[in-house]
Amino acid sequence: RGFSTLQTDSEFAIDAKWQDLGGSDSAATYLDMDQAGDAFVAKCSREEEGKAQDACSKHLGHLGDIQHGSPDETFYEDCVYDVC
Repeated sequence: RGFSTLQTDSEFAIDAKWQDLGGSDSAATYLDMDQAGDAFVAKCSREEEGKAQDACSKHLGHLGDIQHGSPDETFYEDCVYDVC
């Protein structure tokens, strides 16, 4: 089963320039580099994803013990995504 490569929290979106929020011009340039988010997306190989799953399973419990569609499953998937 694959995991999404991009997850967003649209409820936390802010419609302001980075500099208006106190950020530097150089950081704004970096953030503007790719509005699609590719600069922040970690792409794991199958082997790396397996290692991420192992690490999350070790600390969060095995996915087989988590009900499909439950908040725990989302938490596990977010863990794998973050580790990648």
